[in-house]
Formats: sequence, structure tokens, C-alpha cells
Amino acid sequence: MYNIFLDLISDKRRYLSYLFSIFANEKNENMAFEATKREWGELYAFFRLLADGFVHAGMSDGKKNEALKWPVAMVQREEHDGTRQYIVEAENIHIVGENIDKHIPREDFSTVAELVFDAVKQSKEYGVMSPDGVEEFLDEVAVHLSLKYDWRCAWFSPENFPVTLHHPKLIEKLIGKRFKKGLMNSLELDAAIGYLSQNFFDILPEEGYRVDTILERAETLVRRKGIRVFILDPYNCLEHQIPSGQSETQYISEFLEKLRSFARRRQVLVILAAHPTKMKKDPMSGKFPVPTMYDISGSAAFFNKADFGIAIERDRARGVTRVHVQKVKFRHLGQPGVASFQYNTCCGRFVPMQESKSPDIPDEDPKWDNSNWLVKKMPVQGEIL
Repeated sequence: MYNIFLDLISDKRRYLSYLFSIFANEKNENMAFEATKREWGELYAFFRLLADGFVHAGMSDGKKNEALKWPVAMVQREEHDGTRQYIVEAENIHIVGENIDKHIPREDFSTVAELVFDAVKQSKEYGVMSPDGVEEFLDEVAVHLSLKYDWRCAWFSPENFPVTLHHPKLIEKLIGKRFKKGLMNSLELDAAIGYLSQNFFDILPEEGYRVDTILERAETLVRRKGIRVFILDPYNCLEHQIPSGQSETQYISEFLEKLRSFARRRQVLVILAAHPTKMKKDPMSGKFPVPTMYDISGSAAFFNKADFGIAIERDRARGVTRVHVQKVKFRHLGQPGVASFQYNTCCGRFVPMQESKSPDIPDEDPKWDNSNWLVKKMPVQGEIL
């Protein structure tokens, strides 16, 4: 269904032409952002199957029969890059294919399945937008740093792969319009693509996702492109090879020291996204607690070695995204606190808003911004990019 988006295009000119073709193609223009409830349901069922590791018999009321279930050893699927096997292990899903061999925690599949389920459940439309999360917020940070300080940014983000799905989201944030024919004109699109090609870069080495390999690519981009921001999203998609005799805590501390050393030597802002362990809902409120940096699996070093620490909370009931600043090492650069935002579904931006402290008083309406953030950088009419 999504194969046309999932082809890798390595040549830059072919990729830019391809991006234009997606924009112009009526049949494909929304596939990066929207799918039917049936399509999301298929994805939910797949993720849920891998997370649970069982197939349950059904009951007459539509619920699963907990007493009658069969274990799942492996799921095989035909993907965009060939046949893949998803092998269910005790803690991980081992993904094996022609171009991939990696382990992903089963709890991650559970988290994504719940996000998809919530998005489908709360939508009144047949078409459902993909759920927004940490990746969207990191994109927003990168765009603001680029526009305000001219900081170029590099991503290692398998969760935003392929780039033909990631770049349209960045274009929407820059231009303030949906990536859709009839809403965004060719001059705006041309300017956004030109800006992306000069300021945003992706790191996805074919030889693997080892930390040293990723940092070598980042070093090259510092020298050749002058990047000032490096985003690794997420931690668990890196290939972690813990030496024999070393504990996970020791390994994580050493890993974080590598990132900190790179950041200081190269004067680069390094942002690491790390998911917490599976959180349990509060039985009274039915909500998940706000995770802290100590909830990240493996080590307290995630809190101790970071200069800044933030947690992203998505309150779907109120339609609010809260950014919890949990650590600020240097007090002249800020202080801990909470900021509230509403997500602009038109262009994927996060808009600051003031939440009401009383349940009887509605939240203050945010000041929606759909302006073109590249307007000062765009050429005058007739000028060639």
C-alpha cells in the first residue's frame, strides 16, 4: 500500500523530483499523513500481535478469550525491501530481512499500538491522521533553531524513515500549509525544498547503526556542512553492543560520555530521544503518569549526564501537549517548569497556549500561526532560486 513512499532514492536530483511528484500526485498526496480506519486497524493488529505474543480466541461479546490463546513465534511479511521475519523473543522483536537484522523492544510495539488505537478511537472521520508525538516536537525544535540562529541540523532517526515521509512534515512546518496540491503553490514548495537541502541532513548508514558509525557520519557533516544540531531518535534504534563483563549501566554511562564528548569538542547541540519503560495507567484517572528521566530503562545516567532533560506529555482528552522541563544544569539558561501547547493539524506546528486552572473555565484559545516562516528567505518574484 505504501510501497511508492518506501523506495530509497539516493540521488539528490532524483529525490527532489520525486518529492515534487508526490506533491502533484492526487492519488498519493495524503498517504504520508492520513489513512483510513481500516488501514490503521490493520497496523494496530500487527503491532498488538507482536507486543502480546499471542493470538486469542474471540468471545461472543467481541472481547478476547484470555483462557484460550496460542503463542506467536514469528510473523513473516512482504515489505518494501523484500521479505521480513518478525521473530517474537522474550523481551524483543528480532527483525530479519535482506537489508535488516535488528532487535526492537516488544514494549515499543505496545506503545505505538496504543497511540494508533487512541487516534482511531477519538477520530470521528473515516480518514485518521497519524498520531503526533516526540518526533514532531523534535522537528519543531530543529526548525526553530535553524530559522532563528541559522543552525543546520542532522538526524539519525529510523522512526522518520524514509525521508520521503519526513521531509513533507518539515515542509509543512516551514510554509504553514498542508503538503497538498491546491494549498501550497510551486514557489513555496520550491523554496522549502531548497531550504531543506541546505540546512537539514539525514544519517542512515547502510553498514549499520553502531554508535561509532553514527558519530563518524555526524563528524563529517560538522566539517562539510557546518551542522550545529544533531538529533538521535530514538536511543533503542541504535545497535548497542555491550562488551562481555560490562553491565548495562556501565555501558550506558560510557555511551552518554561519547555523546557529551562529541558535543563539547564540536560545539554541537546533541539531542537524544529515549523512550521510558512501559508506564502503567493510574487506576483512578485512567491516565499515564508523566515519565521522568529515571524511567528510561537501563540507567540513572540518562538524568545525571544530561545538561537538559525534558519529557513530552500528550493529553489527548484535552488536546494539549505539555513539555515538562525536568532538568536544567546551568540556571542562567533556564529553569524547570511546564509549558503547554496545542498541535496545529493544518501544518504540524505546536502553538503555545494557556491552560485553565479550573475545570469550569475553558482553556484560552491559542493564537494559531499559519504564516510562511520562510517568507523573509524567499526570493522576490522573478528571482531564480
